[in-house]
Amino acid sequence: MAEENGKEATNGVKLLTAKQEIELERNKWRGRRRMAGTALAAMIIVMILLLFGPIPETRIKTLEEPIVWFFFSMASIIGAYMGFTSWASKGKKGE
Repeated sequence: MAEENGKEATNGVKLLTAKQEIELERNKWRGRRRMAGTALAAMIIVMILLLFGPIPETRIKTLEEPIVWFFFSMASIIGAYMGFTSWASKGKKGE
């Protein structure tokens, strides 16, 4: 049974057309890229606020551990995006 949005398998699950699969993959990478860009922007903004902002140094000393964890987690998101991007592009070359 052919449909406009793709084919339907015998068990009722819709199969995507090649064009839909490409669009789905593109949307996934767009979301990942947006998440990594937001994490990088957040790191830059927080660093500027810590260096030049109105936050007293005593408060920064008190929040030292959460700040470190914030930067670590943001850097992990960016690093994961870079790693998965490299891995995906390497996989495509091998096809």
